[in-house]
Order: sequence, then C-alpha cells, then structure tokens
Amino acid sequence: MPDSVAIAAFVFGAILILIAIIGGEFKLFGSEISKSITNRGLRFFCFFFGAALLVFALGIELPPLSALAPTPNDETPTPEITIVPDQTSTSESISTPEITPETPPSNLSDCVVTVTHDFANFSDRPSHDARVLGGVEKGEYRVLDYRLASWAGREEMWYQIQHNGKPGWIEDSPIIIGSKTASCP
Repeated sequence: MPDSVAIAAFVFGAILILIAIIGGEFKLFGSEISKSITNRGLRFFCFFFGAALLVFALGIELPPLSALAPTPNDETPTPEITIVPDQTSTSESISTPEITPETPPSNLSDCVVTVTHDFANFSDRPSHDARVLGGVEKGEYRVLDYRLASWAGREEMWYQIQHNGKPGWIEDSPIIIGSKTASCP
C-alpha cells in the first residue's frame, strides 16, 4: 500500500474517531465541524469506521474468524482402548476393542460413608458448580457410584448416595465425610 494512502486513511480515521468522541464544534484544517452531530447511531458509525480505517492504515493483521472458533478442551478425558486378540480362534483376528473407564469400577455394595456435617450439599452432579438439590443430614449412607473430578487444578472424589429417595452427589471431604468403610475407593 502506498504511503500516501496509509497516511490519508490514518488521518481520516482519526478525524472520524474524534467526531465520535467529541461530537462536533471544533475546527480542523480551517473547516468547522458543527455541533449538530448528536445522533448516537451516527457517532457509533463514525467511531466504527474510523477504527477500521486506523486498523487499515497501520496494517494491523486481525486473526481469521476460524481462530476465534472454540477448540476442544485438552483436559477432556478420553477413554483408553485396549485391543485384545481373540483367544478362541487359531487365526490372528482381532476382537472388538474394550473401553477401559478412567476410574476402575469397584465393589460398592459394602461401601458406606458417614456424613458428619449437618446439611452437607447434596448436588445433582459431581461438581462444585452443580445445582444443589438440598442438604444431607448426619448419618450413614450407602454409596451407589463414585467419580473422580477436577476442580481448581486438583482431583476430588465424589460419592453418589440416595437421600430421601433421590440420588445425588456429595464431596469426599474431611469436613463432610468423617469415615468410610474399607471397600470405598
């Protein structure tokens, strides 16, 4: 781009931004800009077009729109896939892959947690930003399921229990859970 075009775009862009900010009633290069520019839409247009001219004049490269698109979260856990050869046939065929969960299942039938905090949060999912369904009273609760979740850069264990006939989640925290049986993860 020739320098004269860049200089003209810069000056015109700066004038438009000045008009948008002040609104008029000033002299520029011997010409008087009237005070009649009070329309907000016109002032917004002056600011937007002036900023676009400044970007053009300065040669600032804006990122492409594809760079603004959301990208997949690298912290999203992906299941491991293990390919096991078929042991029943003599040919070297491969059976369908088995998906190994991130947290191995354990025998939860004997897992019981003792809640020692009055009205501990009882959430709809294992997370601090989950909807709180109510409070859990002190007592012993059989664990239905468990999850390992990340919060603020640290791993936390959550237990799913049933309270008043409804399933929900409580955090495995020393403040909330005083003890748990040996079969609990």
